[in-house]
Amino acid sequence: MAIDTYSEPCGGVLDASEAGYITTPGYPLEYPPHQSCRWVITAPEPSQRIVLNFNPHFEIEKLDCR
Repeated sequence: MAIDTYSEPCGGVLDASEAGYITTPGYPLEYPPHQSCRWVITAPEPSQRIVLNFNPHFEIEKLDCR
């Protein structure tokens, strides 16, 4: 049994007043399995919209199904 010693936080609260990036723990390496990351993104004003652009190589998770 391997012990996961990876401790970078995954998730958080972001203010979308300025453009920014959200990456997985350890990016650009593959993220550790069984991660549950939750990001809360807020706009400066209630009437404003938040636009998310995904990297063309975006993948949810690589699965090795047999």
